[in-house]
Amino acid sequence: MGAVKHSNIPTSDRDERPVPRRQNEATRVSDLRTISGRFNVKQAAAYAGVCPSIIYKLCAAQVLEHYRVGGLGRRGKIVILKADVDAYLATCRVGPKQRTTVPARRSRPKLRHLRLPS
Repeated sequence: MGAVKHSNIPTSDRDERPVPRRQNEATRVSDLRTISGRFNVKQAAAYAGVCPSIIYKLCAAQVLEHYRVGGLGRRGKIVILKADVDAYLATCRVGPKQRTTVPARRSRPKLRHLRLPS
């Protein structure tokens, strides 16, 4: 049996194993730079570093600003601007906590057990 030629394999040496390709390559962060500031849910999730279900929940709770493109009475497509994702991520930022002096511990009062009349 002869060797199988793989013309669509992106390797320089055809004897190496082929590099598997993702089905949806647009969700990689490196590919997001080419998009003109608009994301779908999967792209926004890849950009933010979260799973798509979190983006859906944020849109349903109207915490993340988005556009729903489609006909009336239909669910439509969710379009999210890069600036809106950045603005939401800025609200989630947790900065370093200011060190404050710890208040002195109060001694706890001794608890007394109740005696029930017999």
